[in-house]
Formats: sequence, structure tokens, C-alpha cells
Amino acid sequence: MSSTEADFLNAIDRSFSSRADFISYIQSEVNLNKLDNKLSLIGSVSDHNRETFIDRLSNHFKLVNQNDDLLLLWASDERVPYYVHLEDNEFPIFFTAANKTDEIPDTLVEYLKKDHAMSRMWVGKREMERLRQQMVDQHRDLIIPQFTAKRSKHTDIPAKKRPEYNRTMRYWADDGLETYRHMKSRYGVLPTNIQFEVPGNFKFQITQDGVFTAIDGGVDNIASLIDQSTKRLRLVKKIINTSDYDENGSGFLEDVSLPYSKPWAIQLDDRPAKDDIRHFEGNVEASNLEFSVVHFDSYLDSRGFDAELMDRNNYGKTAIRTKEDAIRIYPREETGIDQSFRIYNFVDDHIEADPEAIEVV
Repeated sequence: MSSTEADFLNAIDRSFSSRADFISYIQSEVNLNKLDNKLSLIGSVSDHNRETFIDRLSNHFKLVNQNDDLLLLWASDERVPYYVHLEDNEFPIFFTAANKTDEIPDTLVEYLKKDHAMSRMWVGKREMERLRQQMVDQHRDLIIPQFTAKRSKHTDIPAKKRPEYNRTMRYWADDGLETYRHMKSRYGVLPTNIQFEVPGNFKFQITQDGVFTAIDGGVDNIASLIDQSTKRLRLVKKIINTSDYDENGSGFLEDVSLPYSKPWAIQLDDRPAKDDIRHFEGNVEASNLEFSVVHFDSYLDSRGFDAELMDRNNYGKTAIRTKEDAIRIYPREETGIDQSFRIYNFVDDHIEADPEAIEVV
């Protein structure tokens, strides 16, 4: 694989002073309409240092070239290239023209799932709603030509019409912004897939699995939204990293060691609502977060619960327990940073909006 074949943005031999400079180059000098597919930006979260990150990438991709913070990768099985920019080692961003149906899932997503120190940059329903509001505030002429929105019948989002139903709504029309507002107010839905467009300027799409696709420009706007999500996630990541798991922790008996798990926690304004506890299992199973509930005990009188979740990808388990007005997350042997972010997103979407991650001391 030569650099010329993989370097679909003609970027690897150029010098970029920053990621913003690279984004500006794509925005102003690359004709995205000539690519085989639309350009997608995929955010990620890394617990690796720079050297280890690059080394672990080589287990899944061929490193074709490196120019300072810009790496050019080749996924041999699907024969698709990626760039990854490492200006922010904790939050690398991947750039690709691979298709979203099978090439991205079979290459990048597969890599992110297998590396315990890596996570996808999940975009939950409430986070997507925050990004939607940011775009509306920043762009006066914004339209939303397409969106998908969902509602769980167990959500606490108010709905004026038949709130007891699960709902999925897909809409295509230039009046999507007003239609979405109406549907949110009337039916209590939140977005899971959304397109933003300023006619004559840009058009791009966001999906819940964190893929931002430039349909017609807008790469700079996409980067800005990823940066906005990164600000929130950086604080959460710092707290997640205060947790620990040791298979050979100390024991009470000589020559006997027991596993030790130090939790991190999600602070709520109050104890979980009884309805949130009653519907915890159903909401987990119905979400796109790839967990199954293998154990659940509820304590409705004290508004608490104990749960054990299993990752459907690697079958690793994570324990969750309430303690008054906080939810503690206890890592296990197979708990990686991706599982922790998924649990945080679940709480954000289903229990309390924009909760605070806190260290357990």
C-alpha cells in the first residue's frame, strides 16, 4: 500500500501547525464531492499515551505514513484508509471516506471495541439535543432536512399526547426544525440521528454512534461540535480514571487474595426516582449501548438498586450500586473505558440529564 493510494485528501506530505489548520485545509482546498464516499469524522477517547496508542494501532491497521500529529492508516481487510490526528492525545479524531454501513463498523469500530483503553465518542440522545440547540443558537438560517427521534415510554421527558408509548419517528422535509420542536413538545422525543443544513453553506449529519458525516461541507462545524462534546467528556474521563480494579487485591487471610474494585460515581440531584428504578432493566435492554442486565435488585422504599451489566461484545461485567443520591460504578477485569462512558450516557439519557461524575473517596 503506497502513500499515494491511501492519501485520499492529499495531505500527508503537507505541514499543518494544528488540527484546526488541518480542518481549514480540508474545508478550503479539498473537493469533497470527488471522494468515493462522504467524508466522516469519528471522535474517540484514549487512555493510552501517544507512543502506546500508535503501537496498538498497528495491531489493527497498517501505518502508511506519519507527519507530526497526522497519521495515515490503511485497513487491509476492507481496503479503506483513515487519517487520525493526535493533537489531543486523549481524544484522537479519525477521518475517513469509508462507508458507514459496513466498512467503518468492520474496521475502526472493531478496533475501538477490542482495545480496553479506547472508547467510541458516543452521542447520547440528550447530548445530541444539546448539540442541536448549539447549532440553532449559532446559525440563524439553519434547517434540519432529516431527523430520527425516539422516546422510551419510561422516560421523564414530558409528552402531551399518549406518553405511555415507545416511539420512533423519522422525518424528511425542509421544515424539520419546526417539526422536531413540535414532536418534542407533543410526543416527548429526542434525536438519535440528525442532519443540519445552512443552504449554500454546509450540510452534515450526526448519528448516535458518534459518526459525523460531511454531506456537503461543514467540516469546521463538525470539528466544533466534537470539541464541544470533548469538553464534557474530558471531565468525565478524569473521574473514570480514579477507579481501579485489581484481580489480586488484599485479603483477610494470609496467602489469600481477593479481587478489589475501587468505584467512581455519578452524582444526582436526588435519589433515583422510583419509576427510573422500575424501568432500569427495560431501558438498558432497549438502548443502543450494547449491555445486558444479568442481575438486578431494587429497593423502592429507599429508592436504590444494585445491578450487574454484561457487555454484549466481550461479555465483561460491571457492577452498579446506588448510595443515597449517587450511582457508583465498580469496574471488573473486563471493564474498559468504553463501558464506563456507555454507563454515563445511559444515566444522562434515562435517569438525570447532564449529571456530574465524581471521585469516590
